[in-house]
Amino acid sequence: MKTMSLVMIFNLLLCSTLWAQLESTCKVISEQGVGTGTFYKEDKEFYWVITAAHVLNGQHSLFIKCYHSGFESEKIPTSLHWKFYKKDTVDDVAILKVSKQLVKERGMIPPKIIPLFTEDFKPAKHLVVKSCGCANGSWPTMWKGHLTSVSDKVLMFIPTPLPGRSGAALVYEKKIVGIIIFQNGKAISIKRVYELMKDE
Repeated sequence: MKTMSLVMIFNLLLCSTLWAQLESTCKVISEQGVGTGTFYKEDKEFYWVITAAHVLNGQHSLFIKCYHSGFESEKIPTSLHWKFYKKDTVDDVAILKVSKQLVKERGMIPPKIIPLFTEDFKPAKHLVVKSCGCANGSWPTMWKGHLTSVSDKVLMFIPTPLPGRSGAALVYEKKIVGIIIFQNGKAISIKRVYELMKDE
């Protein structure tokens, strides 16, 4: 009985972690197309979303859609705070901000927050990661995979992502360790994100 209770508790904790990641994920919509973002912090005025810069087209007409309790929100206007983009590299990150007042006015449930891992985190090859993204512009779905190679800048992983998952987070122990950039299974490492964000 005690063992069964522990298993039930573990399963409940696992489910709550998975739901938190789903409810921290948003669809990013721009003139360029559709990608994925993750709510990674909040302050008194804004929710902050991290995504891939190539998902955006300039800084106009940016929207997100959020997901909670089996429902999709309406399109919510957002604005570009900062981005860094270098073609054909993983140096491809953007930060969006979403007004908390607007979220409240729209009657939305506040999103979950998945924070960035610390700058000194060093992931190892075969590290198991989870990712949640809006493949082909659909509602978010989640998979579990692992890293196949690591460097200070680049994380390679499987399974390779479908279009629309650009900007989705790679998550380990409820924290972001990388952001998906390319469909060949290439992500920017959290260490490199911090390096680029020093000029934010």
